[in-house]
Amino acid sequence: MVADCEVDESAVPVLTESPDRAPHRTLRDNDLVMNTVPVPRSLLLWLFACGTLAPALFDAVYLVEGATRPGYDAWRQAISTLMEGLGGWVQQADFVVLGLFTLGVAVVWRRILEGGVCATWYPVIRGIEGLSLVVIGFSLTDPLHTLWLFMMIGARMAGLFVIARGFWREPNWRGWVVYSIVSAVLINVFIALFGVLQHTPFAAGVLERVATNIEPFWSLIVFARLWNRVPFMVDRLSPAPAARSRSGTQA
Repeated sequence: MVADCEVDESAVPVLTESPDRAPHRTLRDNDLVMNTVPVPRSLLLWLFACGTLAPALFDAVYLVEGATRPGYDAWRQAISTLMEGLGGWVQQADFVVLGLFTLGVAVVWRRILEGGVCATWYPVIRGIEGLSLVVIGFSLTDPLHTLWLFMMIGARMAGLFVIARGFWREPNWRGWVVYSIVSAVLINVFIALFGVLQHTPFAAGVLERVATNIEPFWSLIVFARLWNRVPFMVDRLSPAPAARSRSGTQA
């Protein structure tokens, strides 16, 4: 009986780690265990260009426009006020360009999250944000302008809540759950204060600018951590440990 239970070790596949691949962690999604690896630098460069440089360019344009536009008070007035009057096309184009780059962010995050948690909803929400920015650039009158403005702000908050769930499933990123949720809440707080104080002598314009830069700053910090090769992207080039274990048992 003992002889019948012996296993031919030569028939059992030996699993080896490829020497040129970075060490990876495991991401558990219920019963599924997935390997995670660092995000390729090529994708990160696109993420930096679309998610950090583009918002910085947007800020630079409205700051210059606000400083040179006669009668404009950046302390109290909204950014979209620069879309009105002579030269308003500059700020309109600023919104449209930022929207197009944000659509690019959605594509990059789709590549990064493919096969993992939030792979569908987070890119979709970022896409809604980008589309909203493009439409804002062409919407000079209410209620359409306000509608798409709320769509954009809502997408930014929802996106942070959704990606927080993805961080929770990854042990190396769980500390970022709180940061993402707090960022989403702060966007809501600052944009609400902007709405309340918009027609008062207080710094409503500053509050709006703070609210609209919370997510780009979050993106910059996340990019820096990803650039440091912290595993996050699902490894689609090799089977998950659980799957390999089952295949070894079947063999």
